[in-house]
Amino acid sequence: MTQDLANRKYKLIEEITDINNEGLLIELEEYLAKLRAKREWHDIVKPIREEISIEELKKEQGYKPISKEEFDKLVKELDIEESIEELLSMLD
Repeated sequence: MTQDLANRKYKLIEEITDINNEGLLIELEEYLAKLRAKREWHDIVKPIREEISIEELKKEQGYKPISKEEFDKLVKELDIEESIEELLSMLD
């Protein structure tokens, strides 16, 4: 840590120590909490792209399609007896 940064921190500590107004301290605490949350979100949330192609999404997400034969095999293994209408009504 540079000397200048350390001095700035000590200066802030002195300023906070001199505050006698509880409302002002509450505002400062809330501001610091928001600042910390913003910094945490910045590490998690990435900016939204204006455009992206399906091919780019497939590549990013590691999409691997399955063949019709594999799909039919999975359907058979699930052994679903209800009609599509019955299945859809279960969603309500």
